Formats: sequence, structure tokens, C-alpha cells
Amino acid sequence: HGPVREAWLAACQSAAPRLQRVPISADDGALLGSLDLSATLQSGHLHWQRGLLAQADGAWLVLPMAERAPRGLLARLTQTMDQGHVQDGQGQRLASRFTLVAMDEADPEDSPLHESLHVRLAFALQLDHVPLQLAQAAPALDPTQLAQVRTRLAQQRQVQSSLRALLEVAASLGLGDARLLRHAWRVACVSAALRGSAPVDEADLTRAIRCVLLPRARQFPSSEEAPPAEAPTPEPPPESSEDATDPPQAPNPDEAMPPPEMLLAASLASLPQDVLDRLLLQAQAPRGPSAAGHSGELRRSLQRGRPLPSRPGRPNDQARLDVLATLRHAAPRQRLRASADPANPRLQLRSEDFHTRRYQQHSPTCLILALDASGSAAMHRLAQAKGAVELLLAQSYARRDQVCVIGFRGARAECLLPPTRSLVRAKRALAGLPGGGGTPLASALELALVQAQRLRRDGQTPLLVVLSDGRANVTLEGLGGRQRAQEEAQAMAKRWAYAGHAALWIDTAPQPEPLAQTLAQLLQGRYLPMPQVQSQRLAAAMDMERQALLP
Repeated sequence: HGPVREAWLAACQSAAPRLQRVPISADDGALLGSLDLSATLQSGHLHWQRGLLAQADGAWLVLPMAERAPRGLLARLTQTMDQGHVQDGQGQRLASRFTLVAMDEADPEDSPLHESLHVRLAFALQLDHVPLQLAQAAPALDPTQLAQVRTRLAQQRQVQSSLRALLEVAASLGLGDARLLRHAWRVACVSAALRGSAPVDEADLTRAIRCVLLPRARQFPSSEEAPPAEAPTPEPPPESSEDATDPPQAPNPDEAMPPPEMLLAASLASLPQDVLDRLLLQAQAPRGPSAAGHSGELRRSLQRGRPLPSRPGRPNDQARLDVLATLRHAAPRQRLRASADPANPRLQLRSEDFHTRRYQQHSPTCLILALDASGSAAMHRLAQAKGAVELLLAQSYARRDQVCVIGFRGARAECLLPPTRSLVRAKRALAGLPGGGGTPLASALELALVQAQRLRRDGQTPLLVVLSDGRANVTLEGLGGRQRAQEEAQAMAKRWAYAGHAALWIDTAPQPEPLAQTLAQLLQGRYLPMPQVQSQRLAAAMDMERQALLP
């Protein structure tokens, strides 16, 4: 919503032949075409009205509130996009080639865009943080320049090495849908046409990977460097003087294309750090019990929340009557009921017609931050974690979410900040925290599990965020012993995963620590390396993990 989106649509309108909106309430008659009743009655002959999909041929089709589009509408849209034509009510095949613009207007607690529509869209634009001045200052697209770009685009040819590089990058990112590869190749061709270059080069492929493939990444390749290839032996110069006088041949684009690893590395290097964090968390699919959802996340309610389909039942002080659903259920039965009682011409309702409203509520989330206060870098971690907690509380007040902080150092872990929404209380509790000492990681996970059980009983959804390098060296009894402390920490991580709670492990080691990765896997949570802890980046990562809990 807002003026930024309207400014973007106005800029698109200068390039698009026309913009046409399709409401999510459109049925098959509106989409495919139906009988024009008024024209039929006036002329006495059948007149058919073209559907929205046939009218959108050659246009940009705008779908508002795309996240709430029903499955029937999505099926018609995706089928038409794949086939390029639509069959109307008379059985005629009409051309329907359009550019779809899906407006995802979902709140953080709403469901995301349907996957069947998401894979058919080339770009995912985030306009939330775009300043209005920047959107209004965007230059308009010149029709003459667009015509030249289209001419150069028609002259593009497929280069096997470029396609092979995109295919290998897509495979390394866990993407196997051929439609995404087609989107990426088209973006690379458009990039080359915009630059005025005929062949697709490395910069075009990097832009296509960054715009199309990376936002959908499901995994990332390992960071191990491949062994350097041996340098090719230089060939001796030609002895014939006739060969030296020949004009130099143009370089073959198949031979000049860099390896896919370099293309992916160049694409990742151009992204901001917060975008990289989001992609890394997005690529780690939830595993285990947490993948199926949590019982405390969604609650059925009869008073407030997101509307659900009504159900049969008598209204009372807790369940309100759904008038439209009641009338819809009673309407087909009126003729039968009128025949049984001809003297009563009024609408006849029965108890079995009554339908009551239902709603779905999202229970509040409590973020349990287990903070490693041991070691030489403890003071820096504490300061940045305190800033992240304050940022989260400032953002979470409207969602009624809470934050709990557990610090562990020395011989045991302690609850530094009980679950709260008070920013003043958090500042007071986190001021002047001590640091240094051993790492009682098992004690911290045990205390976090106790807090999570209390929160679950209160109807809240716990989310554990561990900020540590995973090197436990203090047992549950408060004694030293690295091996036993590590075994106890892993046992507590398994108990957390068995309880079905979500978790995020933020590794603070200078290099990715295998112990931290193992504990993250045992927690059945996600893993994010963050050698330099920053409050804004930490708060963004925790908020992304909180939003991942929502269905």
C-alpha cells in the first residue's frame, strides 16, 4: 500500500501498453467470458462477453491482494500463463499473453504468496523501505529507447555456456524448476539489450542470478574452495607468415564465460548483509516437529481474529450469527418449504440453516535470547544484544510479543530478563551486565526449556535464539569438563527439538564453528554465522525467524 507503490505503477504504465486489474473475487464467468444478458435481451440473439483474461492480451494484468487469491482464480491464471491462450464459454480459443503483476499486501501474520504463482513471477520487489522521494525521482521509461531494446532483444541468441552456467548455479542453490531458469535467462538477455551489447556477458548473468535465483535459494553451496586449475601450456606462435596476416577472430562467448562459482560469488558480494542473512535463513528449511507448526501459534476464536469459513451452529453470547451464510444455506430450500406451507410467502428459516462466524488468532510470540556472556568478547556481545532487545521490543509492542533474556557465564545460567513487553524494564535489567568466565551452555538450554514450557502453558509461542560459539566447558553441576559439558549441551538440544519448539543459532565464532552447527542441527533450528555481532543485524535476524513461525 501507499504512494511508493502507486509511483511504481505509474512508472510501469509508461512502459506497458495498458494496465488492467483483476479482482480476486472474479469467478469463471468474469475470467473466461459469459453471456451478456442485457445485450441478448435487447437483440433477441445470444451475445457473449469476453472475459478478463482474453481482454488482458498484450497488457499488464494487476492482481491486488494476491496472497488471498482463491485456488480457482490461481488455477485459471497459471494455466493461461503457461498456455498463452484461454478457452471462453463458447469453446473458442482466444489469445491471452499478459505480464502479471501480483500485489502481495499481506501483513506479517498473513499467509505468503502461493507457490504456484511465485515460481511464475520473475522478480520479487520489496517496496517497504523505498523512500517516496526516490520513487518519485525515478526517470520515466522512454518509448523510443524501449523500442530499441526490444529490437536488440529479438536479436539475442542462446549461448550454451551461459545457459550451462545458469543451470549449474540454480542447481547449487537447490532450484530445479525450469521456469526459474527461463526467467533468469530472459533477465540476462534484457540486461544485455539495455547495455546495447549483443552477446550476454558475465555482468548480465550476475544480474540475473541476483534478481531471480538468489531470492528463491533453498540452499547455499559449501564455502570450500576448489583446487586451482593448472595453467594451460601456451601454444607456440604460428610459423607461417600468412597466418600472422589474418584478421583476429572475435572471441567465442562459449569460451569467455567464467565458471558458475565465480558468477555466484560475484552475485553474493553485491548484496547487503541483511539481505544475505535473510537468504541464508530462507535457504534452511525447517526440520522436524517445528516444520509442521506449533499448537500455540494458531487459536480458534469466536470473537476476533482472521475470518474463517462459517460453520453450522446456533448463535449464542459467544458465537455470532453469520447472516449471509445462513441465507445462502436457506435460499435453495425455499421452493420446497413454500410448497409445504403455501399460506406463508415470507422467507422460511430453520435451525439447520444457522451458521456462526469463526476467527483465527495468532498467539503472541516470546523470543528467548540465550546470551553467551563468557569469554573476552562478552562485553561487545552484551552491548549489541542489549541494543537488539530494545529494537525488538520497540517493534513488537503492537504485536504483543515478548522478549526473555537468559545469560550464561561462570558456573550457571540465569534469567536476566523475564518475559516482558516493557522497554523500560528491559533497559533497567540489562544495564551493567557482567561478562567473562566459563560457558555453561547446557544450563542455559535447560533454563530456556523451562521458560518455554511456561510460555506454552500460557498460550504463547516460544522461539529460542542462542548467541554463542557452541564451545561448552561447564557441566550442569557447575564443574569444568569440556567433553561432558558438550555431551550435556547436545542432550539438552535434543530435548528442545523433541518439545517441538523453534530455534535459531547465531554463531559468534570468527569462523563457522562445527560445534555450533551440530547443536543447531540437534535443536532442529536454523544456523546463522555472525562473527561481528551488530544490534540492528541481530534484531533483523531474530525478527525474520519470528516471522518464519507464521503459517
